Amino acid sequence: MNRFERCQGLPKEMHPDLQNFIKFWRNKKGSRQMPDIHEIDLLEFPHLSGGLFIIDIIYENDRPIRFQYRLAGKEMVETIGTDVNGRFLDEIFPAESYQILMEDYQDAINSCEPRYMSYLETSAPNAMILFERLLLPVGPEGADRPAYFVGLHTRTAKGTARIADSCHPFAVRTD
Repeated sequence: MNRFERCQGLPKEMHPDLQNFIKFWRNKKGSRQMPDIHEIDLLEFPHLSGGLFIIDIIYENDRPIRFQYRLAGKEMVETIGTDVNGRFLDEIFPAESYQILMEDYQDAINSCEPRYMSYLETSAPNAMILFERLLLPVGPEGADRPAYFVGLHTRTAKGTARIADSCHPFAVRTD
């Protein structure tokens, strides 16, 4: 059984790379609603480059209508199963998955707050893979709505993992 899980806010526990990435975003943001896209230098995270992504938000009449991958790291491409660079999300994902993503993206646009999602892959016997994604709004200086999302996608493979109770009920603990 595979499951998506979204949190209101951020979970108590998440992958350490995600924790570091959100600290980076908050530092760049300061007291503003969101940081400027030009302040985000993904080269500051060379060890994370495979899971990093940038998504352009396409607006029409002040409404977001489409989302396009500007950049997607190798790990993202491997997870999705195809090269997504330059492609629109509605061209890549099945309708059900796309709808879940759109709700999450719309929440991030409306709130200008980070959004977290996890996905548990349990297709192999006695094995689980926890995918976690952090979506961070960024925009041009002084904007009241994001023009882009930057994000990080992580993948943690576990054998017979013990499942912890958290905001997302299937957070994998290694202790």
